Amino acid sequence: MAPTRDSRVAGRQRASLPRPAVAAMRTWLSAIDELTAAVNSAQPLDVLLDMVAMTACRLLTYEFCAVLLADDDRATLRIRGYYGLQAEYVRHVNDNAPLLLSGDTDLSDSPSRRAFTTNSPVVVPDVAS
Repeated sequence: MAPTRDSRVAGRQRASLPRPAVAAMRTWLSAIDELTAAVNSAQPLDVLLDMVAMTACRLLTYEFCAVLLADDDRATLRIRGYYGLQAEYVRHVNDNAPLLLSGDTDLSDSPSRRAFTTNSPVVVPDVAS
């Protein structure tokens, strides 16, 4: 007689995560639940993007975060959502120093530009270097 699923499972030990890992997973899943609920409640895009930035700060223990989106002609990235930044700073960046997506600039190799143009995450191990 072939073993049943129950007997196969009973013969193995249940995988168990350490309590801190379970707590972290619950925190992340709760954040995803909150974001999903906000999206489904038809919040304005800027409110959602601010919430994404705030959630990133909370989960990753950052002091501030900005969500950048391309403008309509895909020439620049502009801050659309943020947390921990002054509104005056965001206005200044968007009005006077948006991140150009083409051409050579001082920021031609910026992580944000690279992530956008390659459609891939960019790891920045040390922002000081």
